[in-house]
Amino acid sequence: MAAMTPTNPDRKIIGVRACFLQLVVMLALAFLIAALFGPKPLLAATEAGGSVARQVSWGVAIGLAISVPAWIVVLNLQSLTAFKSQMLELANRIDLRGLNPLWIGLCAGVGEEVLCRGALQPLLGIWWTSLLFTLAHYRTGSFRSMNRTKWGYAGLVFLASMLMGYVLIEFGLVAAAVSHSVVDVIGIVVLRSESGRNMPRTV
Repeated sequence: MAAMTPTNPDRKIIGVRACFLQLVVMLALAFLIAALFGPKPLLAATEAGGSVARQVSWGVAIGLAISVPAWIVVLNLQSLTAFKSQMLELANRIDLRGLNPLWIGLCAGVGEEVLCRGALQPLLGIWWTSLLFTLAHYRTGSFRSMNRTKWGYAGLVFLASMLMGYVLIEFGLVAAAVSHSVVDVIGIVVLRSESGRNMPRTV
C-alpha cells in the first residue's frame, strides 16, 4: 500500500508522537484538576464502574455498536457524501501508516475521556463538558468557517460526548475511554481504507 500523504503538502501530518504528547498533557491536566477541585481523586473514579474487565468489555461492545452501524450508513448513504469528504480531508492530515491508527485512536480516546469525563464532568456536568468537548474539536472539524456539513459534524461530536458522559455514569471511566478509543480506531481504519481506494494508482 502506498504511503498516505496529505492532499495539501503544506499541511502538517498528525503523527503518533504529537498524539502521545497530547495524551501526556491531557492526563497531567486531568490529574491536576481532579486533585485541586474534584470531589474525589481521579484514580478512585476509574474504580467506580466495577472491575476493569467488566468496563473494558462494555467499552468494546458500546464502541462497536456505535461505530460499525455509523460507518455503514456514512459509506452507503448518498446524502452524506459531503460529510464523508470532510472526514477524508481530516484523514489526509493523519499519518496512517502501519499501526498508527491504533496508537492515535488510543491516545485520543484515553486522553480526552480521562480529562473530559474523569476530571471535568464531575465538576461541570454532562452538558457543559460536552460543549467544551465540541469546542476542543475546533481544528479537527475546521470550525473557522461553518457550513451545514460542519454544523452536522459539531452536532455529532456533541451527541457523542453526551453518550460518553452516560457511559461514564452507567459503566465507569475505563468503559468510556475504551468506547471512545474503539470508535476512533475503527473510524481511522475505515478512512485509511477509503483514502487508499480514492488515491490514483501508480503503474
